[in-house]
Amino acid sequence: MKKDIIKNIFIITLFFIFVLLFINIFSMFANIKDIKENKYYFIGNDKIPSIYNIVGKRKLYKYKATEKDKIYTNIYKYKNIENVKSDLSKYTRELRDNYNYIYTSNIDFTNDNGEISLSTNSVDKDSIIIIKITYSKDKYEINITKGKGNIKYF
Repeated sequence: MKKDIIKNIFIITLFFIFVLLFINIFSMFANIKDIKENKYYFIGNDKIPSIYNIVGKRKLYKYKATEKDKIYTNIYKYKNIENVKSDLSKYTRELRDNYNYIYTSNIDFTNDNGEISLSTNSVDKDSIIIIKITYSKDKYEINITKGKGNIKYF
């Protein structure tokens, strides 16, 4: 009888441990999916207006930051976008008109898939910011790179 009580207590304890472990793992995954959108993308000392700042809240589902050989890269991936071309047209125009970015690629929204590149000098001497945006019908990826270089305006 005493062995049965100890066995039952052991089973109940194991059950609660598994439940707590499951809740903990589930909450970690829930936090990963809920990436907070900010008004600016930060890369080193540079502050770049985010898509959120220019066109409003969008579904940011992945963010990644890397550094290799003093080249910094931040990647922001968005999905379930209602009007990709409108968002990107407004975003790139705002960067060009009010934040000193220049287009380093042709912009052609006649295709559902495409790529846009913009650049500006960094706030850090002899560094450049390059923004490459790739897009398709309902999603886009904003890839921001910072490294050595500069843009000479003429």
